[in-house]
Parts: sequence; C-alpha cells; structure tokens
Amino acid sequence: MEELSEGENVVLGVTSASLVAVTLQPTLYWKNAAAQGLPFTLRPSVLFRGCGVNLIKESSEMALQFAAAGRMKSGGTEASVSASREMAGAIGGGAFGALLVTPLECIMIRQQLHGTSLFATPARIARDFGVLTSGLYRGLGVAA
Repeated sequence: MEELSEGENVVLGVTSASLVAVTLQPTLYWKNAAAQGLPFTLRPSVLFRGCGVNLIKESSEMALQFAAAGRMKSGGTEASVSASREMAGAIGGGAFGALLVTPLECIMIRQQLHGTSLFATPARIARDFGVLTSGLYRGLGVAA
C-alpha cells in the first residue's frame, strides 16, 4: 500500500469492501440470526436485509482504514516502511475505522432483527438504548 497514493488506497478499499459485503451478506445474516436464535432462511428478502447499511459500513471502513494505514505507514513521506511502522499503521487504521463502523454494525444487526428501515433503525436504537455505551456505540471498546 505504500506505493499507492492516498486516493488509490481509498478506491482500492471501497472496491474490495463492496464486493465482499454483497458476497458475504447471506453468511453474515446467518451468523447474526444464529446468535439471536432466529430461524434459518434462504429468502433473499430476509438474507439481504441490512445490506445497504452493510455496504456503507464496509466501503467506508475499508476506505478509511486503507487511507489511514497508508498515511500512517508512510508518516506522510515516501520513505521505506519499517515493520513497526507498518504495524502501527494497521492498528491505527483499524482503530480509526471502528469509530465509524461500530454504529453502522449495530444498525445492520438491528435491521436484520426487526426489519426496520435505514433511517428508523438508528432513531429506535437511540430512543431505546441511548447513543453511547448501550446504544449505537455499544462494543466500541472491543471493536477498536
């Protein structure tokens, strides 16, 4: 990634994440359904519930992580990258991405559970659980 520009890192992240998000959506639904005790289904209308927010989540997460990791690894310069700088870039990119991903993951799982819309779901979460520790950002500590 150090040979790529910041823009190229973003495009690579968005493209790869979009392909992965759509391809793995059914397995993600099955995993979440099993954890929540929901019945197994093959209905596409159920399997792809939450796919829109998952696409937003995955593509923004990867764009941020690829850009942040590329920037942190290079330190803003074109110098060669040491193993420790590469590790710091990966950790920093992941932690930075978790700030965006945590609420989107929460919205996707709640959409799968309740079948609510993209805009109604976060409002319901905020109303029922709040925004921070028990609501949209529940799990941020372990995600980052």
